[in-house]
Amino acid sequence: MVVRGFLIGTAEAIPGISGGTVALIVGIYKFLIDSISNFFLRIIRLLGFKSRIQKADLNVDWLKLGLIAVGMAIGLVLMARLIEPLLENFRGVTLSFFGGLVLASVYYPLRLAGKVSALRVLWIAPGLLAGLFLSGELFAWELQVITPVAAAIAISALVLPGVSGSFLLLLLGAYEPTIRALNDLDIGYLLSFVGGALIGLVTVVFVVRWFLIRFPAPTYLLMAGLMLGTLPALFPELSEEFVDFHYALFASAGIFLVVAFITIEAKMKKSSQS
Repeated sequence: MVVRGFLIGTAEAIPGISGGTVALIVGIYKFLIDSISNFFLRIIRLLGFKSRIQKADLNVDWLKLGLIAVGMAIGLVLMARLIEPLLENFRGVTLSFFGGLVLASVYYPLRLAGKVSALRVLWIAPGLLAGLFLSGELFAWELQVITPVAAAIAISALVLPGVSGSFLLLLLGAYEPTIRALNDLDIGYLLSFVGGALIGLVTVVFVVRWFLIRFPAPTYLLMAGLMLGTLPALFPELSEEFVDFHYALFASAGIFLVVAFITIEAKMKKSSQS
């Protein structure tokens, strides 16, 4: 379980790679989602709210969760130490790599949206516009939100398979500060981040899940548009620099990595069904 958690934590530190996708590949995605849901349903019961769910249905394997959490923490810390100097010394190629990851990861929300009509595909448009706006491509401004809010939104990636929590942090301008805080062991920042993530688990996650249950296709299409709309921010010198061989090479490497994840996931799904 520690190794599985390590792989998920490593993925969560990289924008464009979904920790949820890795959890699917290593076989613990459903366990994690069920455990999180059961934990907060138990809290709701303790607060006196009525529930038709029996106590036996709300079991949480704390030992397994603890081992996964330890592995995730190790993966996050080690990857943060690798990424920070890359962003400082090789920012262009690193962002190009992230851009390739995000571009290829658009496959996931499009796949989860399923077969949709030509009219419904138009839901991509508002997501695209929102991504361009939030990343400062339509207007010259920089988005920066307070740490707890960024953490609360990023944690929603838990219920969005294929969407990266680090990608959401990057969109919100909180990715690099979080990486620095991990490396510097900034306890104040990390506590505010964890607090925001916990709040997000009982608010944002349930809101996102509500939309996914009632409006799955539009929600996934909006997310695909949002991801596409943020791509220019990852290639700030698109018109001049991206033609450089190194930028193209690293973007291609990012695309290849996600394609590898998609292939592995498909093979594992096929073998489990046979």
